[in-house]
Amino acid sequence: MEDKKIELTATSQAIADLSEAIANLNAAVTAKKNDLKAEKKQTQAVLKEREAKLALLKETSGRIMQNIDGIISKLDKVLESNGTSHNNN
Repeated sequence: MEDKKIELTATSQAIADLSEAIANLNAAVTAKKNDLKAEKKQTQAVLKEREAKLALLKETSGRIMQNIDGIISKLDKVLESNGTSHNNN
């Protein structure tokens, strides 16, 4: 009968240890999930910011190209009006 009590006590202790390990594992998994959610949120914010900067860069470069085309057109007109265009030196 004494052997059964010893085995029951050991079994109970093993179950308690296992329950504690599972609880610690659940806490670790929850913490990791929270970390990943925060990281994902931060990554999405950075992506959104970079996309906004890229859109601004595209818009700005488009305006610069239009301005350059306008300047070239004006230079061509000036050169045509004074006879220096098309190698008419």
